[in-house]
Amino acid sequence: MSAQPAPTPEEILRRAAELGPRERAAYIRSACGTDTALFQSVLDRLSAAWLRELTEEPLAEGEEAAEPLTTHHGPGERIGPYQILRVLGRGGMGEVYLCERADEQYHKQVAIKLVSRGVLSRQVQTRLRTERQILATLDHPNIARLLDGGATTEGIPYLVLEYVEGEPIDEYCNSHHLGTAERLRLFRVVCSAVQAAHRNLIVHRDLKPSNILVTADGTPKLLDFGIAKLLDVRQTSHTIAMTQADVRIMTPDHASPEQVRGEPVTTASDVYVLGVLLYELLCGQRPFQVTGLRFHEIERLICEQEPPPPSEAWTTAHVGSNESQSIAARRGSTPQRLRRELTGDLDNIVMMAMRKEPERRYGSVEQFSADIDLHLRGMPVIARRDTWDYRARKFVARHTLGVALSGLFVLLLAGFAVSMYIQAERLRAERDRTKAQFERAEAERTRAERVSGFLVDLFRRSDPWETGGENATALELLERGARRIETELANDPDTQANLLDAIGRVYLARGETDNALPLLDRALRLRRELYGSEHVITASSMQSVGTAHRHKGEFDQSRVLLEDALRIQVQKLGEKNEMVAMTLDELARWYRDVGDLDGAEKTFRRSLDVFTVVDGAQSQQAANVNNELATLLLYKGDPAAAEKLYRQVLDADRVHLRADHPRLATETTNLAIALQMQGKLAEAEPLFKQSIESLERVLGREHFDTISALSNYGWFLQVKGDMDGAEKVLRDVLALDQKVQGRVHPYVGHDMSNLADLLYERGQFEESEHLYRDAIEIYKATLPDNHQYVATTLTGLARIFAERGDTARVSALIDRAVGIWRKQLPDDHWQIARSRAVLGRSLVQQGRFADAEPILLKSDALLEKQRGLNDPGTRQVRSWLSQLYEQVGKPNVAARYRPLR
Repeated sequence: MSAQPAPTPEEILRRAAELGPRERAAYIRSACGTDTALFQSVLDRLSAAWLRELTEEPLAEGEEAAEPLTTHHGPGERIGPYQILRVLGRGGMGEVYLCERADEQYHKQVAIKLVSRGVLSRQVQTRLRTERQILATLDHPNIARLLDGGATTEGIPYLVLEYVEGEPIDEYCNSHHLGTAERLRLFRVVCSAVQAAHRNLIVHRDLKPSNILVTADGTPKLLDFGIAKLLDVRQTSHTIAMTQADVRIMTPDHASPEQVRGEPVTTASDVYVLGVLLYELLCGQRPFQVTGLRFHEIERLICEQEPPPPSEAWTTAHVGSNESQSIAARRGSTPQRLRRELTGDLDNIVMMAMRKEPERRYGSVEQFSADIDLHLRGMPVIARRDTWDYRARKFVARHTLGVALSGLFVLLLAGFAVSMYIQAERLRAERDRTKAQFERAEAERTRAERVSGFLVDLFRRSDPWETGGENATALELLERGARRIETELANDPDTQANLLDAIGRVYLARGETDNALPLLDRALRLRRELYGSEHVITASSMQSVGTAHRHKGEFDQSRVLLEDALRIQVQKLGEKNEMVAMTLDELARWYRDVGDLDGAEKTFRRSLDVFTVVDGAQSQQAANVNNELATLLLYKGDPAAAEKLYRQVLDADRVHLRADHPRLATETTNLAIALQMQGKLAEAEPLFKQSIESLERVLGREHFDTISALSNYGWFLQVKGDMDGAEKVLRDVLALDQKVQGRVHPYVGHDMSNLADLLYERGQFEESEHLYRDAIEIYKATLPDNHQYVATTLTGLARIFAERGDTARVSALIDRAVGIWRKQLPDDHWQIARSRAVLGRSLVQQGRFADAEPILLKSDALLEKQRGLNDPGTRQVRSWLSQLYEQVGKPNVAARYRPLR
């Protein structure tokens, strides 16, 4: 028996005209069935009154039925400032035209949606206003944008939309022979656009292929929010009700069960419809074939029947046919390989998205997309087949009588179900843990992609081909990037914060703390607004800002931020985490800089333990911490142990780093210092020069690492006896630090103290005293009272008073300096010995030789052992001993202590 031919629109309208209003609407819906094209063709011919009947919207009081819609706008006509080029499409509610500006303001093609004159009902006007509100809310690269709006001279409203020239997503995939993985990646971009709408409390509800166009460059664009709805944010369930008109206008084979039933719609409805779309993209057919069915049949099919998984639907419909070869070929595959690709994870993912119950689907479009990404990366997915216990419960609900007659079987089944339920709960817990870990990683990946895109564009704009020959330096790129972030990313605070933090860290690494701190502060404020004060991302910003304050010598602010960051990270991530180790490393540097060497060593070792567990004992991070521990060994007077550890650090880092990496240069400087302190001057000198040359080339002369290396080289020249060379270098260092750090900074005070030491040794006491006093004033403003820098400078100033015979001042200054040292160091440390030796010098100046001799002898022994004979402090004490023995008439003993140049 042959099938009845489909009726024409004219035949449907002719029959409908013979019926009453209520029967007329029912007949039209029934006659068109699921033939969307036929339904639209009938709508084109309907009068406004008939259209209201179809959508069950009554005429307003006093409103008369309009004539049939027989007139349309044509090419060359104007809609506001736009001129029509051609018709893009027509529907029951109006037309869409391709237009361009006709007022010479600018040239741009747009799509204009114009409501037909005869359907300006309250409902249509409300729908148009809703669509305009929705599009004005959305700003996403994969959603067609609202550009303008207005009304014609006849008062007919219209929307001006971004014109998208492309193919429907299913046709694009087929015409470009995209494989399964490529289709999945393209689909994930669509998901990101839908998720953006959901974040703005918008449900699209009509995600069929024709509403997703893909441009020639492969960019998908989401169109037509004509039946989308804004979620009522006053409702905690975030649901919306559907009108009967919405049910009629939807595309039945791309509708969720709740849409078909006319129930409240949530974002889960879009998850379902996206599942339908993915089903079609993967296997080449829709999950339900509804053509020719009546509405109640469609409802039963979509709401009750389970579709076959994509792999089974494809093979059942097309196995052994030419169509199967064609479908596979359009995916760059073979029928056998395509079936293998769809079986398993992809079947489970699609079927989870299309579950009948909204609460059993993916919790969000983002989660749906994330599961696809897990599949693409070969990871376990969240989706899995329905469990046996779930199917058993459904079976019992459908067959109550039969189950009741099988009581014993029910008991056995219940026991088995309990066992399976326990196992399922274990699997679910494991799945949830995997899901949480993945979602964190996915969020990080998305942020990284946004940051990467901005930076790529930044570098592209610095390309001489783009800038007309101008070459931008790295610093200029940073400055441009910082300016652009504030303006171009104002609507994306997450990416804005990431880039501000990244550029701020780069400035910090370059030693430009004043440029870094405002950017890092801004990033911290944004992250507190986005994530709250107790989030690990916020803690990361706290660490950055705390580090910047440490570099500026603002230690109180630094400690609060670093300790808060560490507390949050340990609480959220656990002790054995790389972020925790990095914050411990920064906190240890804080302890070191404020002079708490024991606190520094303890915290560095905590950091090293975590890095060793997380990254391995030979990692760069572990090497970095070992470098700091070696420096502490120098402070504590064990240069031989420090040398050994420095060499281990260099060996480890040379494996991972390029030859000109600045870290290798700073570690080379540290090794040179350890050699110098052991008197190995010939071995140390080329290392100093090598490291300075590398740092100046890579970081520049004004970087704080370069300045620090120069300062250490100045000290080396002083030890070597090249006083002129040492003075020149140390004066350069002071000038550089004042330029970079400002005049009131602990590093500047330290530079002043070092230069004062040299000038004292050269007998230039007046300038030396002036520098010592300036350094102490800087320390008062920037450092705690018990800082090691303070003790060192007090000792230096005491030497000036010792030369002048001012015993009272010497005693007060040395008591204070030794008190500071004893809180940090053992009594036999060379720093304490050096300070106490000044008191011995003062006693010599008073002629109290018997009191002075044991003090100076003990200091000399400790300094010689811990610092070596070439150390300036050791040489100074031996000079004082030599003078003592000259004055007591022991020239032979005096000659033994006379330092040699």
